[in-house]
Amino acid sequence: MDLLVIAAMMYGADTRINREEQGEDSWTRMIDLYVPVSDPGLWQQQADNIQKIFRFLTGDIWTLNFRPRHADHMAIAPQPSRIRRFQMPYKTDTVCLFSGGMDSFIGAIDLISQGIRHYWWAIQKAAT
Repeated sequence: MDLLVIAAMMYGADTRINREEQGEDSWTRMIDLYVPVSDPGLWQQQADNIQKIFRFLTGDIWTLNFRPRHADHMAIAPQPSRIRRFQMPYKTDTVCLFSGGMDSFIGAIDLISQGIRHYWWAIQKAAT
C-alpha cells in the first residue's frame, strides 16, 4: 500500500506542478514530497533509489521525505466483510495481451504453436 501512496503522490505532483511557472529553466522542477508510510525508516533507506527513478522518468529533481502514517489511516481500504470469489467460465493456462501490433501478434502465434491455451483462445472457443 505504501508503494501505491508513493506512486500516487508522485503522479499528483508531476501532473499538477506547472513546468513553465515552477521550473528553474522552464522545464526542470524541484519537487519535495512528504509521504505518509507505514515504516518511514524502511522507505528512507530507498529514498535515493526512488528519487533517481523519478528524476529519470520526469527530468525533475525530487526530494522524498517519509513520515509515519497516522494510526487511524493504516488501513487504506476497508476490508470486505465477505470475500467473493469469481470463477471464470473457462479454463486457461495464461493470458495473451493482443494489441494488434506485430510484437503481440508474434507472441500470440508463439503461444498457439506451443499448444498453450490462453485467454484469447478461450474467448474465441466460447464464441463459436
